[in-house]
Amino acid sequence: MRVALTSVLVLMVGVGCSAGSTAPPVDGGSGSDVVVGGSDARTDGGTDASRTDGGTVDAGPSRAGLTCTMDSECGAVLTCDTEVPGGFCFAECTDNPSQVREREQCGGAGSTCLTYGDGADAISGCTRVCSPTARTGTPGACRAGQVCTGWWFTHETYDPDVVGCDLFCTADSQCNGMPCNLRLGFCGEAVDMTARADGEPCDPTVETGTPARNRQCRGICYQIGDLDTQGQCGSHINLAVTPRCPDDPTHLAPDQALDDAGERLDNLGECLFKTCATNADCTAPLTCIPGTGGAPAICGYL
Repeated sequence: MRVALTSVLVLMVGVGCSAGSTAPPVDGGSGSDVVVGGSDARTDGGTDASRTDGGTVDAGPSRAGLTCTMDSECGAVLTCDTEVPGGFCFAECTDNPSQVREREQCGGAGSTCLTYGDGADAISGCTRVCSPTARTGTPGACRAGQVCTGWWFTHETYDPDVVGCDLFCTADSQCNGMPCNLRLGFCGEAVDMTARADGEPCDPTVETGTPARNRQCRGICYQIGDLDTQGQCGSHINLAVTPRCPDDPTHLAPDQALDDAGERLDNLGECLFKTCATNADCTAPLTCIPGTGGAPAICGYL
């Protein structure tokens, strides 16, 4: 079954959520953008099928990430996951520096092996290459219920993998009768608005419910401080659909992956770090930590 990587993140407490996995603003500009250099597409001698100058992607024979009703519609190496609304042509794959090798695993041109995380804990699956700057309904754009992402914040360098379309709902209508979790982009469980808002402190070690997991936050309880018990609440948003953070957008702006020219490299944003002027603007035990390089102060752990 094709599983949205956002739902994997929720169930795997601590994966990609250590103190080294999400950084305060480093760009010295708006204070909310994590700037990543270079391109979102790895190269292998100039044969990459990824973003083009026109903001679209190369067409090709692969059906990865496209709609389907049965396996025969997905080609020789892919199967149809009918549990995804509209169907999803999919196969497991292995991350590779060469896009040629990834396309071989995923049925041909126009596909990529999208990877969440690094090393032995990485999770990879075949999907369609996309462009974060493509407008809805144009070549390179993902269909409704998906996001164009390279899971930048799950990688040690904060650089996105070659971006592809992954499952990420933004409305209940995309979930086959189930509620959409608007903070995490997966179907099956509505947001608990009585839980703590983004930017508030939480304890990542506390698990409740069945299955047991951290339920203190409307989104995810990220481990941020040096101690296992030091966390902050955060949400994911599809920046192509929802450009503003859902909680206190005046003080919370989405962290995102940008190139040196300020162009978006990935459409997943994180709403996590709250700006502040004094300690009174933060919920204890968070304190107001001065920014560096022109970045504003944010609430965090000393």
